[in-house]
Amino acid sequence: MLISHHSGRAFQSRLLSHCKNRPRRTLFTETLQSCTNAYLDLAMGLPYPPTWPVYSCTIVLVGVASRVALLPVFLWAWKRERRVKENVVPYLKAYRARLEERAQQQLVKADSEAARDYFNHIITKRLKTKRDELFKLHNCTPWITMLVPPISQIPIFVLLSATFLHAANEPGSVLRNEEFLTLNSLAHPDPTVVLPIALGLISLASIETSGWFTSEEQSRRFAEVRRREQTRRAHGKIVIQPMKYVRSILRGLSVGRIILASMAPGSIEIYWLTSATFGLFTNWAMHYNDSRRELTRKSHSESIPRNGQIQT
Repeated sequence: MLISHHSGRAFQSRLLSHCKNRPRRTLFTETLQSCTNAYLDLAMGLPYPPTWPVYSCTIVLVGVASRVALLPVFLWAWKRERRVKENVVPYLKAYRARLEERAQQQLVKADSEAARDYFNHIITKRLKTKRDELFKLHNCTPWITMLVPPISQIPIFVLLSATFLHAANEPGSVLRNEEFLTLNSLAHPDPTVVLPIALGLISLASIETSGWFTSEEQSRRFAEVRRREQTRRAHGKIVIQPMKYVRSILRGLSVGRIILASMAPGSIEIYWLTSATFGLFTNWAMHYNDSRRELTRKSHSESIPRNGQIQT
């Protein structure tokens, strides 16, 4: 009886120790394991040629498929941006010219620094009101256009990154034995750091090459904005350039991606590089289409658009 009692207590202690050391299963871990199993099954089920690295090719395939699935969202945002360029901006430019002409007529009667500041304040206020009306009229509010694409992309990007990371870190992972490009193993970082550097350069190219497709009308518009900013600085006013700060932050993130990718396993590097490359070519295609439309459509800068005209 004494031996049986001690053996029972020993069994209970081993059982409790096993339960404590066993990782807790949550909805996220179960989802992650299901996605990992689906990825591995897909890699083995696709009819690749015998010499192809099946797991690397499947990562590329899944990366491209995920970006293609999100194309409708990016096309939706691109059309909203196009409505801003073709409907809102020309209207506001003509509207501003009319307001400034009226202000000049009033300044003939009372030309003073206080009067100029007053009319500039009135013009700015009316332009803001008109701009908000046009955004609502043409259904192209910028902050919605900016937020929806990343909100739709980030969850998929995070889930797939976690899936490929989990597949690489599993005990006895089959990804350890596969080589691809400069990778000796999909479960280890690139020893040559070629793929992380390529990722950073492609991310940086997506930011810097947008100026290649700038039309003459857009160049004149940017020059006019810079001239106004210089005038405001000359009068001692503070000029905030949000896009300049955004571009600087994006450049910094491109460098950060190099550092982060150099510490990630090869499966992550392949997926990030695939996603960044697809995004670069998508941006080029959209910018090229915009430049073609800018060259072919009639200029709206000399007249207020007839459709959706708002009375001043």
